[in-house]
Amino acid sequence: MFEMRVRLLLMAAVVLGAFSIRPAPASACDSTGCLLLTRGQNGVMAKGTWRFDLSLRSTDQSDPRRGGDPATLVLRPKIYFEQERVVPAYHLDRDGHERFFQVDLAYGLFDRTTVFLSLPAATQRSHDVLHGTVNTAYDIWGVGDGVIGLRQALAHRGALVGGLALKAPLARHTLIDDYDQTILEPTLQPGSGAWSVVPSLQYSFAGLVPAVSWTTSASYEITTTNDREYRFGNEAIATLGASRPLGAVVSASLQAKVFHKDRSTYRGTGVASTGATVVYVTPGLRVRGPAGVGVYAFFQAPVYRYVNEAQLAPSYGWLIGVTRSF
Repeated sequence: MFEMRVRLLLMAAVVLGAFSIRPAPASACDSTGCLLLTRGQNGVMAKGTWRFDLSLRSTDQSDPRRGGDPATLVLRPKIYFEQERVVPAYHLDRDGHERFFQVDLAYGLFDRTTVFLSLPAATQRSHDVLHGTVNTAYDIWGVGDGVIGLRQALAHRGALVGGLALKAPLARHTLIDDYDQTILEPTLQPGSGAWSVVPSLQYSFAGLVPAVSWTTSASYEITTTNDREYRFGNEAIATLGASRPLGAVVSASLQAKVFHKDRSTYRGTGVASTGATVVYVTPGLRVRGPAGVGVYAFFQAPVYRYVNEAQLAPSYGWLIGVTRSF
């Protein structure tokens, strides 16, 4: 039943993208894969050229939900790693905000092959959590897990591009909770502590509307279990977007995106209040400057949210960045 719901949401994203783009222009997921698909920079570069990218993204996670409906309380379990057990309804999540400063580097290795590196150089997770009558304001900083991969043009002029990336556990994942001096909740840690493999596919094409270019893409992150026997859920993303120039240096875009994350597991058992499906509509602007410099900005608006059990869902998100090609 749930798989059918996900398939219907994927179809909804395609329909939404198709009907949201007219001749006149109309989480926020926080993973690296979601960032790359949002920006639409998944094509191949000319041999011997470089692209350097700095971006800042922010997600407001303050909307309490149970399933697909608003909720009043968000009680989540504690993963008690020291005792190798799960304590149900331990945290009362009240508010959340996450920010990431991202560094990306891409190089045209061959005519049809591009290699890239991606690193959240600074991550911040700010959450207000109530333990009984004690409110704990978490403000967790750190470097995130890094990604290295390649993209290969599979069709003439790079219309179809396949990608394969490896996510490495570079970040810390066993920080101590100031509240009770145990290992901190996994979703608040800077890193996952585990390797992941991320295949992706992108197809660009021209539509019936003059001057509008279309891109559809998908990625799937296959996670593994870390040394604490915790495994984050696999992550699937599908997008459909369109862009058009508004002048000599400015272009506008609109993207529909479906983000789905499976339930996490601990010691082989599913963890309550993990896993979600979110549909985003993302308008954006790009400005092309001199000497290969460009700036961009995107706003991510969730139009559908479904969470397992009770969780804080995203209310909105934004992404800004600057890029230099040479």
